[in-house]
Amino acid sequence: MTIAMTIWKKICSCLVSFLTSFFHLITFATGVKVFVDVRSKHANHSTAVSEELRKLGAIVLDKLLPTVTHIIFKDGSKTTEAKANKYGAHIVNVSWVDR
Repeated sequence: MTIAMTIWKKICSCLVSFLTSFFHLITFATGVKVFVDVRSKHANHSTAVSEELRKLGAIVLDKLLPTVTHIIFKDGSKTTEAKANKYGAHIVNVSWVDR
């Protein structure tokens, strides 16, 4: 691989990373209000995921309210799932947060 090709690959990689971050910011800037209920067998990861979403510019709700648009959900409460359906919120996997 030539030096020019190596540089071009690096530029493309940086551009993809920038555009992905920009897309997330645009997405969150358009009124997305998120509630997070992400758990594993032994831990609640909701706080860590919420912090990452806030860094991306999301409005993260501390309580599940009717104004929620998306719920980041993994092994969470059945009550959360029921309220999401009641409010018409999109239930998405935690991988939705990661590019």
